[in-house]
Amino acid sequence: MINEKMNILLEEHRQRESVIEACALLRQNRILGIQSNERLQAIADSGSLNTIDTEIKQTLLSAWNVVQQLNTAFADEAIAILLTDFDSFICKYCGGAKVNASL
Repeated sequence: MINEKMNILLEEHRQRESVIEACALLRQNRILGIQSNERLQAIADSGSLNTIDTEIKQTLLSAWNVVQQLNTAFADEAIAILLTDFDSFICKYCGGAKVNASL
C-alpha cells in the first residue's frame, strides 16, 4: 500500500517535471523569437535587405514571417501564463488538477 502510494507520487512528480521542462524549452523559443524579430527588424530598417539577391531576400522574409507568427502565437494569454508561471496556469486553466499523462 505504501509502495503503491509512493509510486503514484513519484510518477506524478516525474510528469510535473516533464511538463516544467517542456515549458522551459518553449520559454527559450519565445525569447529567441522575440530577439530574432527585433534583430531582423533592425536589419530591414537599415536597408541591408535591399542589397541582397531577390531570391535570398524572399526566402529570408518568408522565414521572418514564420518568426512573427510564432511570436503572435506565444502572445496568447493562456500560453503566456503557462510559460511564465506554470503553477498559476494549472490553477487557472486546469482547476488545480494534477498533471497527468494526457498533458
